[in-house]
Amino acid sequence: MSTARGFAKVNLGLWITGVQDDGKHQLLTLFTALSDLYDEVDLNLARVPGEGRITCTDAKIPLDSKNIIHTAMTFCGVDPADYDVSITKRIPIAAGLAGGSADAAAVILLLGNPHKSDIQQYAQIGADVPFAVRAAMEKGNFAAVGRGVGDALSSVDLPTLDLQILPQDCEISTAVSYKTFDDHFSAHSEPHAELELSELLSGLHSLDLAKIKKCLNNDLQKTAYIINPELEVRINGLNMAAGAKEFYFMTGSGPTIVKLTLRQPKSGPTDGKMGGR
Repeated sequence: MSTARGFAKVNLGLWITGVQDDGKHQLLTLFTALSDLYDEVDLNLARVPGEGRITCTDAKIPLDSKNIIHTAMTFCGVDPADYDVSITKRIPIAAGLAGGSADAAAVILLLGNPHKSDIQQYAQIGADVPFAVRAAMEKGNFAAVGRGVGDALSSVDLPTLDLQILPQDCEISTAVSYKTFDDHFSAHSEPHAELELSELLSGLHSLDLAKIKKCLNNDLQKTAYIINPELEVRINGLNMAAGAKEFYFMTGSGPTIVKLTLRQPKSGPTDGKMGGR
């Protein structure tokens, strides 16, 4: 049996900067992987070729060609029907944590990572898959700025951050979230987004909570408030009651809320590794 882990991600900032001709949104985002929140994927040759199947511990996950693992295997040049795939699901689904991309990344590594010299190609599977592959390669200790559709990655060093995931009792479709943004908001200029990202990185490294609050923008958090107004009530309430070194925000298209707690580091930067969850 071959097993690999796919790691959840958090967006520490997300700016929509335009829409491509194909309808995909251009982004500037700061990704970080969570080394202690991951799915496990087992991959084995099917006992009978052509009769392989996908199984999962979460009954909500599709087990047919709608599963992103099926797409990833086809992209890697193998027939999904020739393999048995078992997913142990820990990352919440439809939660802004890229759980599907994490599963795809685990399978890609198990199949030998055929495009490891150009992982941006994996964006043809899903926009978050290139980051998920790098995170899996680094065992969850990876952070990067994403440009393009989030697939053009530039690795960054971050201080150790105490991030706690607060799952919500609802789901938000990424497609609906972007459609809502298009209906209600305008894209940022790239220079404006890059400036805010630079200030955010400065705030994270200096543990300046005021600067972090000012610059940690997530355009999809605004759309989530329209889709589910209760989320705005929850996040505002959490921040009103937060301690002096705490800040609550939403990751990706949500609805997962993340609690960031600033702590003085015991040592230097850790190459983007996240502490806590």
